[in-house]
Amino acid sequence: MDLQTDGGRVSLAYVRSLLDYLRERHSLAEVFGQRLAERLDSDDSRGNLPVLQWVELFRQAIAVTGDRRLPLRVGQAIKPRHYGLLGYVTMSCDTLGEAIDRLVRFERLVGELSQSQLVHHGELAELRWRSPLKPYPPPELAETALAAWVTYARWILGEQVSPHEVHFQHPYSGDDDVYREVFDAPVRFESTHTAVVFPAAFLDLPLAQADAQLRQLLDAQAERQLQELREHAPELVAVATATRRAVESGRYTLAAVAPELGCSPRTLQRLLARHGTTFQTVLDETRRQLAEELIRAPHVSLAEVAFVLGYSEQSAFQRAFKRWTGYSPGTWRRLRR
Repeated sequence: MDLQTDGGRVSLAYVRSLLDYLRERHSLAEVFGQRLAERLDSDDSRGNLPVLQWVELFRQAIAVTGDRRLPLRVGQAIKPRHYGLLGYVTMSCDTLGEAIDRLVRFERLVGELSQSQLVHHGELAELRWRSPLKPYPPPELAETALAAWVTYARWILGEQVSPHEVHFQHPYSGDDDVYREVFDAPVRFESTHTAVVFPAAFLDLPLAQADAQLRQLLDAQAERQLQELREHAPELVAVATATRRAVESGRYTLAAVAPELGCSPRTLQRLLARHGTTFQTVLDETRRQLAEELIRAPHVSLAEVAFVLGYSEQSAFQRAFKRWTGYSPGTWRRLRR
């Protein structure tokens, strides 16, 4: 495993998923030593920790406890507070699909662990957990993330749904029973992606604690926090500005934006990966912001908005806008009036 790279940082709220699990079963001082345990316990939950240091905390905890399946157990014990604001945004959504959209859109608030992506395959959907660490994500982080996704989805749905398959990029290391207990689905190893595959129909399942008014408030708060993170990353501001110029001139690809920034598409991809995001995420955010601005203008038709944003069919724009905001463009326009 090559960890000789800057793996970014992870929020201490998420790190506490490991600490909370251990605290119920062991003394943190026994696992990490007195000084480190005191520092971890006293750190501000709004702070963060280098991702690679979190990997080492996992490895030390596994070595001391002898529990090789600790990451799966930690994922099973996930709570909304461990995701911070992202956890409360997702649980207030109307459907699982909307919650996944918020995950992809706001996961930077949890840290730079991954750039998640939802991919459709006919009747199946695949939520990929994509880590910048090479050649594949550390098993400790990948297993925690996917176990947490499945556990959290069951909790916000209020029912014991199971994936179609679960994929990991790392090699198999035994203990089929534990994987079966956590996922209740076939688990594949040495796959091309780290992902949860599930029926696409799950995206329309209603959430148990949906609250449209609360979601609007939390969306706005999450956007503010995301903007604060961007302001500390001038490179991302430059990418967002160039992407907006490209969209306004009818260009919607990475290859069109990269020259605006004086770099190659591959260099731009690497830059975005370092900041825990992707061009598709930047493009979606640009489209969403531009869509809201245009829809506020009463003289601009919804068909014109769809055309400006590069959607060949208005129905595709309608679906995207509802995924972003929870409302159809027409309803959103009426509410703003």
